[in-house]
Amino acid sequence: MGGSALALALIAAASVAAAELPARFQMSVESADRAADGTVTVQTTGARFVIAPTGEVTCLQRIPEERPVATVSFPPMYEGAPVIAVDEARYLCTIGPPDGAHLEVTADSVLRISPQADAEVTVALTFAPEYFASEMQNFFAADATGGCGAYQVPTTTGPMLQRIGREGGGVFHLAADEGLLVSVFPPRPYDWDLHASERIVHDFPPLIEPGLASRPLPTDDQLREWRAFGKVLVLHLEFWDRFCRPGVLPRDPEAFEHVCNLAHELGFKVLIYTSPYFFRPEGAPGRDKSTPEQYLAEMDHLLSFPVDGLYWDGIYSDVEKAWAVARLARERLGEGRLYVHCTRKPFHESRVICPFVDTWADYLLRGEGRNREFANADFVRFIVSGYNVSNAVGTLCFDGCRVSEGIIEECLGAGAQIPYWPGGQLGRNGRKYFLEPRELELFTQDYWPRAAAIDSAEAFAPIELANRELRARLRAERLAQEERNRAELTQYLAERRRLVGETDNLAAFKPTTASNVSDLPGQGPHHVGWVPEYATDARAATYWGADYAPQWLMVDLGEPHRIGRIVVVNFADGTRWYRYRVEVSADGEVWASVADKSDKNVATEAGDEHIIEPVVARYVRVVTLHNSANIGLHVGELEVYAVK
Repeated sequence: MGGSALALALIAAASVAAAELPARFQMSVESADRAADGTVTVQTTGARFVIAPTGEVTCLQRIPEERPVATVSFPPMYEGAPVIAVDEARYLCTIGPPDGAHLEVTADSVLRISPQADAEVTVALTFAPEYFASEMQNFFAADATGGCGAYQVPTTTGPMLQRIGREGGGVFHLAADEGLLVSVFPPRPYDWDLHASERIVHDFPPLIEPGLASRPLPTDDQLREWRAFGKVLVLHLEFWDRFCRPGVLPRDPEAFEHVCNLAHELGFKVLIYTSPYFFRPEGAPGRDKSTPEQYLAEMDHLLSFPVDGLYWDGIYSDVEKAWAVARLARERLGEGRLYVHCTRKPFHESRVICPFVDTWADYLLRGEGRNREFANADFVRFIVSGYNVSNAVGTLCFDGCRVSEGIIEECLGAGAQIPYWPGGQLGRNGRKYFLEPRELELFTQDYWPRAAAIDSAEAFAPIELANRELRARLRAERLAQEERNRAELTQYLAERRRLVGETDNLAAFKPTTASNVSDLPGQGPHHVGWVPEYATDARAATYWGADYAPQWLMVDLGEPHRIGRIVVVNFADGTRWYRYRVEVSADGEVWASVADKSDKNVATEAGDEHIIEPVVARYVRVVTLHNSANIGLHVGELEVYAVK
């Protein structure tokens, strides 16, 4: 969805004025003024953007306190006094001509930069984040008060973000048809009444086979029992007659109506399973391919049932589509509830999130499949909890990390909730979507009474302060462990070099770099990620890894050599195949392709040998283009040999 299409979608969404939405979603463009020197100041509910005619924007956060969070710099986009237009619903402010280079500011505190020409945009943070993560050309930076994120659109794959220092922001190189979204958050106040009064109950029934349960709907006794632990009942997909296709119907309409009626009598709000990500209209090629308009038509059908809202199992992986469908859905729902599970969407690694998308939900669910090492205190605070981020109510999906004393402490201190999970459903890889007996005891006797007492900002303040201190200590310990892990990697490489001794492989143990690295917590044999050094350690069992094609791996041979043979070993499991090309360079700047793998031959432990026309080069790189199994890209070994 391009810039103009996005603007049209958001203007359409804004046909309901902010004042007509529920109070917690009443975000607006409050003012837009131009000073005599041409400086434009746009104020939204959650932010203020001060836009100088020289192409510099000061971004200030307003909730819960005012402070600058970032400075955005780009080439000047217009001359003289720009035209300023605010739509009738006060959702969208446009600065400059819409059909030329211009800026937009939205009510959910996003600055969109549309240069309409190749441009370099720098987003430099003006606060010290406690949490900073980047994925592809996007970053998310936060502390306990709020923060800033930047997202290149359209959403693309490729090399990692050019960071400013370790955690100082990023530099974006935009093509003429690309833009940048700069999010200041939180965009709206936190709703403590919602947090305190509405807790989640998930019905995950035991499965006979995927999608088919012996009991697709809860019994009367279960509903009465569960009401003690929540007020929002989520009915998962097993009661539908089809999976995310147009016009789904309950398998048993009478039983479904009975459950809804009894749940309402007991005081539940009922949310039903659906998914913009999985929804597949007629003719669509697969998941994630529907348009927001197609999904919203299905949503209108779903809301014809006697329910109080929707549970989304995933959202679009395209940021602009996700943003548009969330905003449009909120217009349709009004006071109805929206609960969004978005562990891996829009971004796969779960470390970068979009507060301006999340803010249109009432509740969020994150953490699916993430083990305890990944789901650490910072993850719980800044990714799971919505507090001072999107200010939706965040809940933890604990199938991977499980419920423990430590998780309870971290959730309470982060403002994240642990939903009540009865049912007994086993997911893929044996993951348990329910509370085991010991976890149920912890939930009912420890978590539940303590969580119930956190019903206001005042009650939360001392618990949050203790959480900050805990996170600071754990972060210091984690950084110290990372240093030890790096030292162990250095020692390992030195030992490998000693064991291998003299070798004709010119690439062995030479400086190796990459466009990106898979470095999720705990990954790799030395817990530093799948770093480039593993691709030149003369051992194919270790490998460099990155996500999202294209990515490159480069080795510096130290001096020019006359090269005649190159071997590339990919990760081999007997089924997957890779596509890549091999390039050489004399200076690391100008590259020439000398070999490629474009067939579907399965990767082997021996790898692919490429006999090439002899060429003098100092640098050799593999540009990885495709993995048939998943988004991961892997080179177990890159070997380079001189002409004999």
